[in-house]
Amino acid sequence: MRNQAVPHHRSRSAHRHPAVVVLALACLLLSTLACNLPNMASETPETSPELESSAQDNDEDAEEDATEEEPSPTEPPAEPTATIVEATETPLPTEAPSLTVLLVAEDELSGRPEWTSADEIASALDSLDVTYDRWRTYQDGQPGRTAANEYDVIIWAVGDDCCDSPTQSSLDTMLQFLDDGGRILIEGGAVISPWPNTPFVQDYLSIRHDGWSPVVDLTLSNANHPLAEGFSGDTLNLSVNSRVRPDAVETRAAVAVFSRGPNSAQSGNPVITAYDSGSFKTVYSSVPLQWMRSNDRRQLIENALNWFAADD
Repeated sequence: MRNQAVPHHRSRSAHRHPAVVVLALACLLLSTLACNLPNMASETPETSPELESSAQDNDEDAEEDATEEEPSPTEPPAEPTATIVEATETPLPTEAPSLTVLLVAEDELSGRPEWTSADEIASALDSLDVTYDRWRTYQDGQPGRTAANEYDVIIWAVGDDCCDSPTQSSLDTMLQFLDDGGRILIEGGAVISPWPNTPFVQDYLSIRHDGWSPVVDLTLSNANHPLAEGFSGDTLNLSVNSRVRPDAVETRAAVAVFSRGPNSAQSGNPVITAYDSGSFKTVYSSVPLQWMRSNDRRQLIENALNWFAADD
């Protein structure tokens, strides 16, 4: 019998597909890694001596830098500097200067002090806190040179008393006082008409007589003079009967501070004048101060006293 060939059977493993092999290897690798991960995580990698020394040096340098650059404690912000503004004081009511004053009522002939402006002037002086003495020529006679010279200022009140006031003895007293460097304010509606050509009128008041005529209002004619302080340009109305005719005057060397107003006869003529000789000073008013409103009267008297004291 012929020998029959026996079929050769190949091993199944010898003919596996390549993809199967790759997959198996991958599974094996993953299995191996999974087993070693815990050990790898617990191990600390060793550091070389060089790296460890460098790290220590860096840490020391960092500490030194931190010490050197440590910021100083934060200072509180400077408080804002306040601008000091001095408080402006509210001006107090003006007071007249400290002068010794004698108030003379020229009632020697009438015996009626109320006809003079003495009471109204006294009220103004009281409101200004001015210390003064009062004198009545009717009962006290003339002050006399010695007594008059005890005062800085004499206010001679003639007022509405007409028509022989002041008397010759009064003129003599005033002239002596002025010769000694005194200051006089004299007021009255008929002060100069009895004495128009005397030295008292022409040289000491430095005015001249210009008749008689009614005056019912005043206007400011020299706003720069100290007597004008506190007065505006408004017309000052007087409390007087329009038929009363006080002296009308013109100035010589005296300064006209107030003049007759637009409703008065001889409008523009001087009414209140001031004269400074260099050694004495006089203020004259041809209208009695009792005709003026109280505030205007007070202001005028205060201004006169300030002017009298200006060079003392």
